[in-house]
Amino acid sequence: LNSAFAAAAVLAFMMLWSLEADKISRSLALESTAAANSITQALLAAGRDMDSIRSLLYSADHVSADEFRRYTTTEHRNRESDSAALAQEWVPRITNPEEWEARMHKEGKTGVRLYERDNSGRRIPVAQRDEYFPVQFVQPSTNVNQGVIGFDIGSEKLRRATLELACDTGRLRMTAPM
Repeated sequence: LNSAFAAAAVLAFMMLWSLEADKISRSLALESTAAANSITQALLAAGRDMDSIRSLLYSADHVSADEFRRYTTTEHRNRESDSAALAQEWVPRITNPEEWEARMHKEGKTGVRLYERDNSGRRIPVAQRDEYFPVQFVQPSTNVNQGVIGFDIGSEKLRRATLELACDTGRLRMTAPM
């Protein structure tokens, strides 16, 4: 009788264990699907933001910092609920740092210099290269974000690869926050 009771208890335990494991597995699958859908929607929203900015910048011969600010502020307000972007930047491809700095000075950005960061994160003058990719505009215009203006994104290996891929394919690309 004790053996039969022990066997029944073990069998009941195994059945309950299996049911609970199935319940956990289904719950995990549902949560994983919801998380994947949320990430997909955030990436799609970020892509729409980037397409919108690209349209602005490609439709004009020149976009000022104020025009970029007004446009991105309006777009961000219109998409606030689904925007994944923490900041939006315009990063042109340039070949002459002095010319770029002079243009920035002419537009009122007198202290802006093209820079990169050394291994310890300190700002240093850019190394000699054929081309540069400085952050020219950034929105929202917070103190933290303004610190990246002039940073040559092409000076970082991973970001440079992303920039080259965007240039080679003509398609928009995103990077992790700076």
